[in-house]
Amino acid sequence: MNSAPASWFKLPAGAQVRANQDTPVQFTLRVPKTAAPGMYASTIIVKIRLSTGATQNLRIPVQLFVPIATPASGASTSIEGPIWAYDVTDYSAIGFENPEADIYTDWAMFPLRVTDPNTVDLSVYDTAGNDHMDVFVFDDNGQEVDSTVTPFLSHAVPLGGLYAPTTADDPATVSLLDGSDLIDVALPTTLWIALSDSGPDQVGFSTFHADLDVQTGGGGTPPERIHSGQRAYALVSTDGGATWTSLATAADGDSGTTTADPIGDSGGILGGSKAFENGLTGASGSPPFTAPVQTPVLTEHTADISPYAGQTIQLRFADTSDSGTNLEGFYVDDLSILDGSGVVLSTDDMETQGTWVSDGTPGFARVTASSSP
Repeated sequence: MNSAPASWFKLPAGAQVRANQDTPVQFTLRVPKTAAPGMYASTIIVKIRLSTGATQNLRIPVQLFVPIATPASGASTSIEGPIWAYDVTDYSAIGFENPEADIYTDWAMFPLRVTDPNTVDLSVYDTAGNDHMDVFVFDDNGQEVDSTVTPFLSHAVPLGGLYAPTTADDPATVSLLDGSDLIDVALPTTLWIALSDSGPDQVGFSTFHADLDVQTGGGGTPPERIHSGQRAYALVSTDGGATWTSLATAADGDSGTTTADPIGDSGGILGGSKAFENGLTGASGSPPFTAPVQTPVLTEHTADISPYAGQTIQLRFADTSDSGTNLEGFYVDDLSILDGSGVVLSTDDMETQGTWVSDGTPGFARVTASSSP
């Protein structure tokens, strides 16, 4: 928090008031354009002389925020300052009704006015390269828009077990208005940027550095980003959908399905959502549990269905999630069935609804070029 200097204020020399009457007294606050973004506070002390000859001091607290100057499209800006923490903030526990969970870091807060639908990239790191730092973004109602915490595995392992120092070469990064925000943002609006020293190297102050880059052009839709409490599945049924078995898939970058799950199934103590043995998690194109999570890329997955040769089967794609987040899940496109020689037996580009049935809550929605963000 910064101190608002007296030079910003213009106060009246005095005012006379009568008993039992409301008398407005005005003062002026002028913030210079050169003021650094952040929170400012000051106290106005008013000396009151009562009719009895006694005096009384009245303190009027003043608190204000100076917003980050929004860069033009294709431009960037940076902020830097102190942040205090005294222990690891375990974001895997916060939100899971753990009474022992707490936040052990100050949050450095900055408002950001957003008027254009351009993707905004935010990144933060410790200038000394020792602490793990994060960034949250909230709307005016306090709802989380996005963060470097909610979607990613590195914050799902208890006690910050996968926290790594954020550095200038490897900062914590999140993108806004890119089609993957947790909630829709109606423009123009003010977003609130909160920086967190989630994993301090030692008790005390560290220095954060945050970069804000505004991309040219509007936001888009990422191929896939599945958070640590979420699983996506390719399923097969031989009994008309009464029971389902998960398929193991292989993909480039060792980004296929995994049977491992540090959160656990839906009956576990952390309330995970793993419903089937083989599931996808993390970012497509990267191995499961990669920390920090990489930028997702559209990835081709293959599964062996030869054990079901001669049988009538149904295929299903499913997504399960814990109660801690509400992300949009994953995307499926261009399904092909090949024989053992690689000859294509059937294809579906999924450009039409066809015989696919959306089930569950909220269920899948067909995305076309005209309906994409």
